[in-house]
Amino acid sequence: DGGGVEFISAIRKLPRQRYTPLVAVLGSNEPALQRAVTDAGATECFDKSQGFPALIEFVLAMMHQHTGLYGRVLCVEDSPTSAPG
Repeated sequence: DGGGVEFISAIRKLPRQRYTPLVAVLGSNEPALQRAVTDAGATECFDKSQGFPALIEFVLAMMHQHTGLYGRVLCVEDSPTSAPG
């Protein structure tokens, strides 16, 4: 069990996932946290306090920017206050 930074770092170490877009949805707008997930290999960061409609717009813009993407979405919750127990 680890946090989001460790998860992103582990994904980036997999040869087939080297260029997979990874979006970190953060519960904090702290620059240090954004820097940590970006340094670990996140492609983008999104502040979830902006709300679900903003997340949809963010994803649509990312899809437009990276045409030809396809795949699956994996959502990982690492917050002890939000993750199911």
